[in-house]
Amino acid sequence: MYTLTDGNGQIVEHPYSVAQLRGANPNTSFPREMTDAQLAEWNVYPVTPTTAPEPSSDYKVIVEVNPVLNGDGTWTQTFEEQDRFTGDDKAAKEAAYAEQLKREAIAKIEADFEAEVADITSQYSRTEIDTFSAQRKEAEAWNADNTVATPFIDEIIGNNNRQKQEQVDLILSKVALYSQRVGRALGTKQRRIADLG
Repeated sequence: MYTLTDGNGQIVEHPYSVAQLRGANPNTSFPREMTDAQLAEWNVYPVTPTTAPEPSSDYKVIVEVNPVLNGDGTWTQTFEEQDRFTGDDKAAKEAAYAEQLKREAIAKIEADFEAEVADITSQYSRTEIDTFSAQRKEAEAWNADNTVATPFIDEIIGNNNRQKQEQVDLILSKVALYSQRVGRALGTKQRRIADLG
């Protein structure tokens, strides 16, 4: 990165490039590779890059301005913070932008929630998840009264050779864990949205 000066410390054009220098002087034969000293003969100086700061709010932007001339004759890249919106309708523009940011934030939160739930549900088949309600209903009813009919659970243990109490405990544990994880994800989503105000 370079800057073009008038030779007295005043910037003529920034940013500037060696290609621009060649284009502005088509009748001059320049070396293929130009040193800083050679460029200085044309008042073209390298600019030391710096890291742009973060804006202090969503309503500010960071823009590059003319570099600063240091005491040792070198130039340093410079940034300044400016208002994102200006004009008589600045307040209205900021309000609309705030709503846009909120919509984008909510969309991100929803996407995070869906991704987390997808990770949780990936550990079970969709068909099994669809039966959780029926499994839990029968398991809770049987725990309360061992004489109630449990046709769904009976079919399960008839094919997996588990004892009924073992299967009931497994169902309740699995469904509780699934509900807790999904509930935690849902609560986190709702808190994040509420925090947006």
